[in-house]
Amino acid sequence: MNLSQVASKVGHKLSANSPTILAGIAITGVVTTAYLAARAAVEGAEIIREDESRAGTAQDNKEKLKERAKLTWKLYIPAGVSAGVTIGCIVGSTRISNRRLAAAQAAFALTERAWSEYREKVIEEVGKQKEQKIRDELAQEHVNRISPASSSVVVASGDVLCCELYTDRFFTCSAEELRRAVNEVNYRLNQHDTVSLDDWYNLIGLNQTQHSGDLGWSSDKLMDLVFTTVLTPDEKPCLAFEYNYVKPIYEGLWG
Repeated sequence: MNLSQVASKVGHKLSANSPTILAGIAITGVVTTAYLAARAAVEGAEIIREDESRAGTAQDNKEKLKERAKLTWKLYIPAGVSAGVTIGCIVGSTRISNRRLAAAQAAFALTERAWSEYREKVIEEVGKQKEQKIRDELAQEHVNRISPASSSVVVASGDVLCCELYTDRFFTCSAEELRRAVNEVNYRLNQHDTVSLDDWYNLIGLNQTQHSGDLGWSSDKLMDLVFTTVLTPDEKPCLAFEYNYVKPIYEGLWG
């Protein structure tokens, strides 16, 4: 590997991790700014004390402040520069993260549209019943790869075994309760811009996941469930479901 290839690889790594790097610099900058400001305050107090013991103190408060500012303002330049760099890193990190999120949302929109067009074409070619049969078989194969024994079963109200295919989790609920939860989500979507998977999981009694707060549904398209009935590997009937869509819903502070 020659020098240019090494430089290119390093540059790619730095670019890929730039939000994390900038955030790290910003954290360091906060500490550095506080230290520099504290040091400037101590040095400034000593300079003011020496000057006023030698030349006396102005009687007018405004004049006193002006004199003290003239004596000490240069001491705060390092803290000011550090604060500026820190703010720049915070803003830069946020903007990079937001641009990447916007790109991910755009990619999701394209994928969602392509999948919708593909499904419509499949229905057109084989018919609604065969398309549903294919969907049921896929759900069954999905459930066959997992089982309540190897998955954490959440016991909520209801007496039907359910499987959320998005996170491969089993829990107990009823179709009616799921429908009520869907209606609640869509009601909230009509009142607000977004509803997260966190909110949905709270409604159906499932624990939140690491990224469920950043994913969910937006008011431009209501949420729905696609149900299918399957059997678990131990021959228990199970109501499996997936979502009509799930998308990133986090909105950044700056564009």
